[in-house]
Amino acid sequence: MALNREERKLLHHKSRKPTFGVNKPDPNEGKNGDISFRKIQGSGTVQYIKDNGNWLAISSSGNLPPQRQIIYSSSSSSSGTSSSVINHSDLLGLGDDNHTQYVHNTIARTITADHNFTGTPVFASPDINGGTIDAITSLTVANNVDIGSHDLRAATLTADGLTSGRVVFAGTNGVLSDDSDLTFSSDTLTATKIGAFTAAGAINFDNQDMTNVDIDSGAIDGTTIGANSQAAGDFTAIGAVAAGTIVGTTIDATTDFTIDGLIITADTITNDADLTIDGAGDIALSADGGNITMDDGTDTIFDFDVDNTKLTIHDDQDTGDKVEMTISQHGAFTIASTDDDATAADITLDADGDVILDPHSDEVKIFKQGSDYGAKLIARDSPAFIIHSGNGSSEGDLILRTEGNTIDMKSYVASGPTETTRISFKLDSTPELDATGDFKIDGSGDITLDSVDDFYVITNTNEIIKANTSGNIFFHAYPDNLNYNNYKLNVFGDTYHFTTGQADFKQNYTILSFFDETVTHETYPS
Repeated sequence: MALNREERKLLHHKSRKPTFGVNKPDPNEGKNGDISFRKIQGSGTVQYIKDNGNWLAISSSGNLPPQRQIIYSSSSSSSGTSSSVINHSDLLGLGDDNHTQYVHNTIARTITADHNFTGTPVFASPDINGGTIDAITSLTVANNVDIGSHDLRAATLTADGLTSGRVVFAGTNGVLSDDSDLTFSSDTLTATKIGAFTAAGAINFDNQDMTNVDIDSGAIDGTTIGANSQAAGDFTAIGAVAAGTIVGTTIDATTDFTIDGLIITADTITNDADLTIDGAGDIALSADGGNITMDDGTDTIFDFDVDNTKLTIHDDQDTGDKVEMTISQHGAFTIASTDDDATAADITLDADGDVILDPHSDEVKIFKQGSDYGAKLIARDSPAFIIHSGNGSSEGDLILRTEGNTIDMKSYVASGPTETTRISFKLDSTPELDATGDFKIDGSGDITLDSVDDFYVITNTNEIIKANTSGNIFFHAYPDNLNYNNYKLNVFGDTYHFTTGQADFKQNYTILSFFDETVTHETYPS
């Protein structure tokens, strides 16, 4: 849209930096010559310029918003610098203009005629300083209303913040409020607590219960104690016969008995300190329900199941972790531990003295996961102890495992007591069997020594016998080359000869098909 002469002149005037916002600028904003860019619904971004106190839309990213066309009077001076609209009828487009820029906010107006507003007009932030408001059908306020030191009269008064049935009372600064502890219904006033008061007349409790009563003075007359149940004591004996003594057979408390910090109720005994039960005779706990429990104030730790003759001990950090001790028919006793998250429920026997297993069946069985036993220890009537691997029907291997490198077998003399290591098994990378004292292998059948590599017999670190993997046997550690000058006895299986020394070797050489006496061994011909 092309600019007129005045608009072009305004663009040449020095102005402040353009401003940005939403909706058309207010006439009170800015100065003549200022420029503002505004987001206008239906028009996009609109450029406004302020001229003669009004904001004019001069360009837009969409359609320009509707605006009043200003026609300047012909009475303008020849210079054109004082043009203005002097007649309201000279304004065009009034039918298309909503006049939102006309706001009576700077000039006092006196209105003498009645105004009839149709529809639902909204008066934002009015300040009514006088007059009369009549026939209002609805009044809604957004903040507190202060009428000063004046009365507020109404046939009824509804306070939405109050609750039906409650008694209203004045609170802090005179604010009316209510409370659930003070209510009124029909002809009954109900108060949870009533502070100290003086009754000016007789009070009829109408056979209602009175609990936790502390009567410090006055008289109790014409009253039967225990009217609905047998009187439990001769109250005339208190202080007269023995101070503080109640004579009777039964003492019945409706709520509880309290002794210092000890409170006995119908179902519970509580105390604010340590509690000791000291009986000169037996103390019996009888639970018809089947369970006697002990807790840490929250969780059950000990559970005595007297119906199923079982004691369960729970971990105080995870009650799912537990150990159960059960006795069943014939005195069968079971200890079972449970880890509800893993398999770490170990059982440890840590005795300051001996741990004795005395089965009358002579057998101690070790099971695996509740199935058939994997091993058993057997004690015979004669001095004997047996370790048996298997379950009777299926035999298995017996494995001795140590995280060290040695397994020792010791003799024990109880009179000392003394013990001596007799056989020691070395279990490192070069296994070894060591015996203290004479060592004998006595077999009722064959004894077989099976070596994958060479076999040696050593006495006092001296090699006496060697059998190599080729089938040769050498005595006294002499070399495989059969140097006859030094050996005592050698057997060489491949060359078919037996000698006991140099002389014998020479005497018997005639039985050989070939021999050449030299200082070195020669292969016997085939």
